[in-house]
Amino acid sequence: MIPGPAFAAAERRPTALSRLHPAVRLGAMVLGVATVFVVPPPAVPVAVLAPAVLLAATGLDAGRQLRALSVWWPVALLVLAIHILTTTSAAPLGRPSWAGLLAGVTALARVAGSAAWLALLVRTTGLDELVGGARWWGAPLRRLGWRDDDLPLVLVVALGTAPLVLGEARRIEAVVRLRLSLIH
Repeated sequence: MIPGPAFAAAERRPTALSRLHPAVRLGAMVLGVATVFVVPPPAVPVAVLAPAVLLAATGLDAGRQLRALSVWWPVALLVLAIHILTTTSAAPLGRPSWAGLLAGVTALARVAGSAAWLALLVRTTGLDELVGGARWWGAPLRRLGWRDDDLPLVLVVALGTAPLVLGEARRIEAVVRLRLSLIH
């Protein structure tokens, strides 16, 4: 039997980021994602590089980050093809354009940047800290009558089961590859 922990995500290690208050980390993630989507196209590489460097500080080097994105290459190619053929500011609909390629690369970089900010939050913040940070940000809303009694349960179920399912999917994928390699 293949052990499940062998397919778990990379282990977290303490960093200066993980010592910040959870509300600060949650707020930084929201601001980081917003920044990635609102900066002008020439600034997108810097907006994407910032969380990637911070992720490397948590122990997730550039190679592992790129491997994590490898399952999305078919979708990325589709997004690029759509942008290349449908960016009408440079060429009529259906005609490829360099402006479309640039628009597609920019869109993909923005998505990758937002995923990097989310990954950074996950790698530096445990579920209990995330609940504490969300409750801190929700404190003003509680005075207006918003109830967050079920927030810990919702976050634990939503975010706690995802890594387990992902680990099991990785294990199943490895078994399928092993079986296919034995057949050939």
